[in-house]
Amino acid sequence: MLVAVFGCMIVANSYAQNNGRQWRNVLRETNPEFFKTEQARRVGEQLMLFQRVTGGWPKNIDMVSPLSDEQREKVLADKQRIDDSTTDNGATNTQMRFLARLFHANHDKDVREAFCKAVDYLLSGQYDNGGWPQFWPNPHGYQVHITFNDDAMVNTMLLLREVAEANAPFETALTTKELRKRAKAAFDKGVECILKTQIICNGELTVWCQQHYKDSFLPAPARAFELPSYCSQESATIVELLMSLPNPDDRVKKAVHAAMKWFDTYKLTGLRVQRTFSRETGERDVKLVEDPNASPIWARYYDLENCSPFVCDRDGVPRKRLEEIGSERRNGYAWYGDRPLYLYDMYGKWADKHDPMNKVNLSLITKGANENGLLDMYAPYKVDPAKFDVVLQPGDVIQDAVDKAPKDGGKPYAILLKKGVYNQKVIICRPNIVLVGEDRDSTMITLAETNETRKVTEYEGKPVGNGVVVLQEGADDCVISGLTIYNNYGTTIENAASPTILGRYHHDAQFFFISCFMSKNILDSNISYAYTDKVLDPCPWGQRVYFYGCTREGGHGAWMNNNLDEAEGAPEFHGITAQWTFGGKWDPESVVRDLWDYIRY
Repeated sequence: MLVAVFGCMIVANSYAQNNGRQWRNVLRETNPEFFKTEQARRVGEQLMLFQRVTGGWPKNIDMVSPLSDEQREKVLADKQRIDDSTTDNGATNTQMRFLARLFHANHDKDVREAFCKAVDYLLSGQYDNGGWPQFWPNPHGYQVHITFNDDAMVNTMLLLREVAEANAPFETALTTKELRKRAKAAFDKGVECILKTQIICNGELTVWCQQHYKDSFLPAPARAFELPSYCSQESATIVELLMSLPNPDDRVKKAVHAAMKWFDTYKLTGLRVQRTFSRETGERDVKLVEDPNASPIWARYYDLENCSPFVCDRDGVPRKRLEEIGSERRNGYAWYGDRPLYLYDMYGKWADKHDPMNKVNLSLITKGANENGLLDMYAPYKVDPAKFDVVLQPGDVIQDAVDKAPKDGGKPYAILLKKGVYNQKVIICRPNIVLVGEDRDSTMITLAETNETRKVTEYEGKPVGNGVVVLQEGADDCVISGLTIYNNYGTTIENAASPTILGRYHHDAQFFFISCFMSKNILDSNISYAYTDKVLDPCPWGQRVYFYGCTREGGHGAWMNNNLDEAEGAPEFHGITAQWTFGGKWDPESVVRDLWDYIRY
């Protein structure tokens, strides 16, 4: 089966409505009068219905809209699930706050019981070191990490502190003295974890990552586009929590001073996030544009090596510019924000009260790191020859370096080609060869070879075909990056100057086009079977060509409309990855991420 995969795009989220309001807004209601209504009691009953046996709740589910009998039966059947309780995206904490306000208004025993069970759930998820994962019990993958992402851990700590202090609506009648005592101990342990996870660079405290390893406290990766990094947005919330402590000790003071110094050092000025929307096409876009009057902003992610801002797509490869990632992640994630802004005034008052001697001088009107020369936001990555096993100069024989690699290599064998032209043929028949050029435009492997001029026909007892770089059997997980390979045998390839077909197939195949732009030189017609008599291959599965978010210059017929729902399994556009293509048996994108130190530039 042939599968062609291209690009990625955005899908707009829509939320279920309840009496004209988003269900999330209903759960966040704070008006005491509302909680005396029949609607509030009905919503509360449904929240208790959705509460899992763990004591927690799943995320991103409308628990507000009235349920049919069939839906109610499904919810009851899911009540025993232990694999979807979470604090991610505000889950569990949001339901608990609603129930607390409902109890405050009605003093219902069942509501109190549900709330206390939820407190037990939060307490059960805390690691001995004070951190929380985002899912439990039985988290898997990146879910096991200490999670600050989307303020999950901070939100949990704030709620537990309110419970411990019995602040309204978390009155003493809602919980027991023993439960409040446990909540206070959990909050204090959480503060200790926050202090332990603050990233140290060159002996100085900085800020935090979105998630940290639970054993080493070091920055950890999560989803493919959430790489270990300095994270400004979640760090701002953490600093606000630390500044809310009534009696901060010296460690807390140092943590706050250091984080605020980092925010001020790495603020970005003269830039503004610009969002656009086309009513005609329904397309939206986001750009980072110059604006001398803009307030300071911060990148969501700064790399751990140079503290340089980056963005990232679902391939896990960090990029310098928003334009370099697909529209789905570009538009569907907050890559730049101003959350640290509100800390400046707060910090001034806090430092004057608790530690004026060590107060850091901050300014929102001085130039940011991008304008004062501290960093070049768009500077290309530079290759580090020290990371490579072999470094070659023009005139060196690449084949000799390849032949020195282990025949059964279990780890990457990295070869760096310095700038220049290498007139030679390269045959790779060993695994994990990483062949990297210093610059893709000025590092070239070239050869003039045809069937008639081919000199090498056999290598290590096996036949060798045409080509400048030939991958033989055994060249598993070979990565070639940052160079040009050119078979200069005298022919030229020109772009289509007149309309041409998008493609055709001779045998059964599937094609998936995701977020592609077609020029007007592509005929306004779909990929189709190549023959009329079907003698070669009858292709019993028929035409299987699928599109998502594709456009063609000059418009197109209905053949390019979104139709992923017609494909087997109805895959989501963002789920069509290399790993999906190979049925989970191979994930080449993870290889690229693992080799980023070699190929990132």
